[in-house]
Amino acid sequence: MHDACYQGVLRGAEVGDREEFADRVAVLRPDGRLIYGNQRIAGGGWQQPPRTAEGINWERGRPWTVAESRLFLDAVLEFQQIGLSAPIPWIRNEAIEGARTANALAAPRLHPDAVTLHIATAGVSRPDA
Repeated sequence: MHDACYQGVLRGAEVGDREEFADRVAVLRPDGRLIYGNQRIAGGGWQQPPRTAEGINWERGRPWTVAESRLFLDAVLEFQQIGLSAPIPWIRNEAIEGARTANALAAPRLHPDAVTLHIATAGVSRPDA
């Protein structure tokens, strides 16, 4: 997420914690796992200390597990392969550049074991494929 957009998400979370715009808030991982949740109690206060922005920051900053990293790398590779099969050169070029950009943005989060496995198995077809 671009920094300006991300800052807007954080500001929105802070306003939501401060004002009475919502009765319930949640920060979820892409797989649906709850990272942080809170709800209002009678009288309008929060059940727990309001920390939605902290939950978002924590989730955004944490390193990914091996499984999360592999899912990401596999998805980027799949999209790149689809783009490379296009008959139009600029689409193939965009596929390569898009994969490079996505991997570079994710690099700080990727688990090193997943990256090593991804490199080691590049070009090797899986038995289930």
